[in-house]
Amino acid sequence: MAVVLKTGGTTGGLEEEISQAYETKKLNSVISELQANRDALQSEKERLDALIVALQDKEKNRKSDVAEAISKIMIRLLMLDLPLQTEFISPTQV
Repeated sequence: MAVVLKTGGTTGGLEEEISQAYETKKLNSVISELQANRDALQSEKERLDALIVALQDKEKNRKSDVAEAISKIMIRLLMLDLPLQTEFISPTQV
């Protein structure tokens, strides 16, 4: 951003414009820093979003694995109980 200084007849006017130019420079510096922070936070957010998706997929797969393991254990337990309970002859249909 270019700052145009108007040269007035008074020294006070020139000092005021120099002061405004300095303030503008400070504001530009703060804005640049805030933009850099925003970009860093956006990158971190995207990384965390990707991690969340990966963990949700992993959780879904684990739930499926756990359900299958429980099913196999239940079938095995029902088959062990087969001699005691006539309704457990075909445990996959129970």
